[in-house]
Amino acid sequence: MKKLICLLLLTFSISSAAQRITTDRARAISDSLMKIQLGDRLFSHFSLTTGYYTYTHRNGYELTGSFLENKKIPKNFKSLHFLYHFTYPDVKGVGGGLWVIIDENLKLRDSLNFDFIPDFVIDDKPSNYIGVDEALKIASANFKEKGLEITQPELSYNSKRKLYTYKVFNKTTKTINAMGKDAGEMEVIEINSLTGSVEELLKGYYGVIIR
Repeated sequence: MKKLICLLLLTFSISSAAQRITTDRARAISDSLMKIQLGDRLFSHFSLTTGYYTYTHRNGYELTGSFLENKKIPKNFKSLHFLYHFTYPDVKGVGGGLWVIIDENLKLRDSLNFDFIPDFVIDDKPSNYIGVDEALKIASANFKEKGLEITQPELSYNSKRKLYTYKVFNKTTKTINAMGKDAGEMEVIEINSLTGSVEELLKGYYGVIIR
C-alpha cells in the first residue's frame, strides 16, 4: 500500500512539473540543449538576451509573454523562445545569434545552426582571417572611382555566403540633404576574410537623399 501511495505521489509530481515550470528550469533546459552541441568552452561565449513563451488564451487566441520577467510559465504554453548572442572578444566583428525554440514537451523544435562560429574558434586556435589593414589595401586597389573618403573595413558574418567578409565604403560624392546631413553616392566592396578575394563590388548611397 505504501509503495502504491509513493508511486501515485511520484506520478502526480512528474505530471505537475510537466504542466507548469519555472523560468529558471526553462532556461536550464535551453542552456543544456546548447551545451550538448557546443560544449562548455564555446557555450561560454553565448549570453541569453531575450526570452518569451507562447500560449493559448481561453478565447482561443495565441498570445506571447516574456518569461524573463516572470517566475512561472503558464501551464498551457505552446513554445518557449530563447535568443542567445555569440561574441568573441579577440576578433572584432565575429559574432552572431540564434533562437532556441522548445515545444510544450520540452523538446527542441528546430535544429540549431552554428555556422556563424568560425572554425578557428571551434578549434581553439588563433584567427586565420586577414587583418583590417590588409582588407583596406585590397579595397583601395579594387575601387573603380577615386573617392572622397574610404571607410575602415568592418568584419561581419554574411549568412547568404556563409562566411565572414569585410565591407568597405568608398564615398564618391557628397552633398548636404534637407536635414543638414551628409549624403551621396558610394562604392561598396565585400572582401572574403579568409582568402582576401573580392566577393562583390557595387554602387550605393549613404545618408538620406531628399529631392
